This record gives sequence, C-alpha cells and structure tokens, in this order.
Amino acid sequence: MTETSDGGHAAHGPWMCHHHPNRLMRVYFLVSLLGLSLLMPVLSAQTLPAQSAQDLVRDVIYNGLHDTERDLAWEFYSHRITPGKDTLRDEIETPRGPLYRALEQDGKPLDADQQKKEDARLSELAESPSELARLRRDHDADDDRLRSLMKMMPDAFLYSYDGVPEGDRVRLAFRPNPAYSPNTYEARVAHELTGTMVVNLKQKRMISMRGALMAQVDFGFGLLGHVDKGGTFAVERVQVSPAHWKTSLIEVHVRGKILLFSSMSRDQKESRWGFHELPADVSFPQVKEILDRATIPADAETVADGH
Repeated sequence: MTETSDGGHAAHGPWMCHHHPNRLMRVYFLVSLLGLSLLMPVLSAQTLPAQSAQDLVRDVIYNGLHDTERDLAWEFYSHRITPGKDTLRDEIETPRGPLYRALEQDGKPLDADQQKKEDARLSELAESPSELARLRRDHDADDDRLRSLMKMMPDAFLYSYDGVPEGDRVRLAFRPNPAYSPNTYEARVAHELTGTMVVNLKQKRMISMRGALMAQVDFGFGLLGHVDKGGTFAVERVQVSPAHWKTSLIEVHVRGKILLFSSMSRDQKESRWGFHELPADVSFPQVKEILDRATIPADAETVADGH
C-alpha cells in the first residue's frame, strides 16, 4: 500500500481488484475459458479412439464374419419365449447341425408324458439322416441370412461415437445411410433401424446392438405388404473362449402385413448361457447321450429374468 496526495491509499498488484469484484469475476471467467479452449483438443485426443467409428465397425464385422465357430460344437442352455410358448432347452450346435432337448415348458419341468415325447423325438432324429440333413439346411440358411445382414452393416449405416470409452467398451450410435440401396426384403427392413452398438475396443468385437424401425417399410408400394414403424431388435454377444464369441440374447418385436392379406407378427426373445465347448467331431449318438443326461440348471430363472 502507498499513500496518495489526498491521504488515501492506492492498491498495487493483485489487490487492485479488491474494490472491483465484477472485474475479478470477468478475469477468472476469461482465464477459465481460455484454459478450456486450449485443453479441449488434448481431452478429445485422449478420450476418443483415433480410428473412425465407421472403420471400427468395419473391423468388428470382419472379425465376426471370420470367427471359426462353424467348425466347433457348443452346448448351452436357451430360454425361448414366443407367442403362446415358453421353453427352456439344452441345445447342442455341431458343424453337422443342431439338436436340443426341452427341459421346461411354460416355467414347469416336463411331466412324464412330455419327457416320453422328447425321448421319442430325439430317437427318431438320431435314426433319420434325412431329417438331420433338413435341420442342418435350416440352420445353415438362418446362419447365411445373418451373415448377409452382417456384411451390409458397414455400408448400410452411418456410425458415430456416442460418448467416450469406458475401459475397453465404447458405444456407437448408428442411423441409415441414405446412399445405401438394400437388395433383399430382410436388408430393406434392417436398413431402417436406428440405434446403438456397444463394442469391445481391445478385441474389436460387438457386445450388443439395439435398434428400432424409424419408418414403415412397404413392399410393392404397399400392395405386397409392409412392416410397421416402431419394431425393435436387440442382440447381445459374450466371449466364450479366447477366440470365440457367441450370441447370448436375441430379441425381436416386429409387426406388419405381408403378401397381401397375411398378417405378420414376430415376437421372440431368446436368452442363451452356460456355453461349453465340445469336440468338433462329436457324433449324433454322442450328442443324444449328452442331452439324455440334461437337467434344469440352477440359474435358469435368474439368467432369464436378467434379460
């Protein structure tokens, strides 16, 4: 402090703003704003992956399509709910096709009569090469449709990061790419989805995907039918070995009218868990023996309710 000519005191240095609180606030605000503007590029570089969201999805889909799970056999439990049906099953997928045994129906263990029917069904399948071949064709057809839809995903949608990564996980937002032209009914419906995808950044694998149809899809200008706006789709994946991921949840709710007067309502929710790898060369008689010993898992209700 120094004395002025009129006997007062003049403040010097940082104390001069003591008599001007508004000026002090403005100074603090400007300094903070300048600091944030300088820091933002650094924060962005540290929190967002260097790879574009579009390229990340391309890698994720590539890894999924080149998974060698077709050459392996897996046993797992599934809880499938469709209109009027609720079934808990022990399933085994092999390179030669799938087999399953129902364990519960509508939340109750199979009674003696239902178990006999399951025994008879499995025995007939094991002794019928033609029926086993049909099951394998159906399974492969479903698998091929899924792979076709996966192949279109990097080009059919536009992706962006939806928040910063949390550990090895990052969420992406996606929406239809207007430049993409789908060439199948399934692709046309899938192309109208808008939603989010969660990805494992380290392994570049899809953890989950959820979407909703944001527009009605017409076939033949509506004359052949349509799929209603508002339908939803969800899928979740889990790592079951160092090199393999499997689908743990499939949930679809779609309504519409196709082929003129035929109503369509696809409501399905299927949870899968307890994946266990079997020898790839397991035979159908061996598969049947494993299924004959199947019991209801203790965590069946907990896992199903968790989804």
